[in-house]
Amino acid sequence: ESIRNLSIMGVQTVRIPIADWMYKPYYPYIGCWDGALDELNRGIRLCEKYGMKVLLDVHAMRYSQNGLDNSGDTSSYEWLSTTEKKGFGLISNYRHWDIRGGNWIGPYNTTSHSYGKINVSNIMESVEVIKEIVQTHKFDFNIIGIEPVNEPWWFIPLDILKEFYWLSYNIIQREAPHWITLMHDSFRLSPGAWAGNWMKGCSNWAMDTHIYQAWSEPGNIYTYIENTCAMAYNIILMESLGVPIIVGEWSLATDNCALWINGLNDNVPGYPKVKCDFVKCPIPDNYETDKRKDSWWKGENTLDPQGNGGKSYIINGTCPRGRPFDNEDYDMNILAKAKLYVFDTLTHGQFFWN
Repeated sequence: ESIRNLSIMGVQTVRIPIADWMYKPYYPYIGCWDGALDELNRGIRLCEKYGMKVLLDVHAMRYSQNGLDNSGDTSSYEWLSTTEKKGFGLISNYRHWDIRGGNWIGPYNTTSHSYGKINVSNIMESVEVIKEIVQTHKFDFNIIGIEPVNEPWWFIPLDILKEFYWLSYNIIQREAPHWITLMHDSFRLSPGAWAGNWMKGCSNWAMDTHIYQAWSEPGNIYTYIENTCAMAYNIILMESLGVPIIVGEWSLATDNCALWINGLNDNVPGYPKVKCDFVKCPIPDNYETDKRKDSWWKGENTLDPQGNGGKSYIINGTCPRGRPFDNEDYDMNILAKAKLYVFDTLTHGQFFWN
């Protein structure tokens, strides 16, 4: 039903996040992800049935490309010796924001914020994963391409990342020349990083940039609309230099109050920047049969590990939600139109992320 509804709304392409362990399993994901490829193939076939294309997005990499939970591995963390008695028992706190590191390309030094040694064998294993993905899906004719890695963070040396992109691109061009290779900008969308000789003369590629306002300074709806228009300048510049841009993720969130958006029982230090509303949590489908969720949903959960007031936890059966605007439907409609105008007219494509 969800896929059919997307088709009815006029969606042309669906970006589907996948993990490297789906194609070359490794610990600790062996077993718990059995059947994932079957579900992916079911999704691909459903998109085909309703006339939509698919972009495959390697969202999770071995040892993490950014130290975030959206990579499947929060990487570096430390259990704290202190515990808090909350609701249904003792809760252990942990820290990871100030010591997190994406160890995909090698061990990340959280003190020097650099990589002392590059794990070439691990990178080449990722190249082999790309080869396996292409071999597996190159005859799925509604697939338009692949993103070799989602959101590699800004501490990864650009020359290492570009080499991985280049190796992936050549595999894709050799095995599935009708596919596009979408390369995330590593949060460094600038002429110095990606213009010039990079991919000059090559076809079937584009840079992916993710544009969110949820971590911006709070303001009224007009602040966010002005910010959206300001985004256009960098996009215009990059496109004028021959760098095709696709906005691979954007949303209408104007704050990051939503439960666990920054991680389970966690939050980025200093966030959210607005006072979050707490409302009654939605009841899980198996609420009556799963007593573990009964205690979880009713009890008071852990305090934010950083102790900075940022709330990303359930408390007495209530969950945080995004701060509503005075005229929510109208304001969100106007903001959506502003974003769509910029992204649809100035780039090679855009994906709404929700």
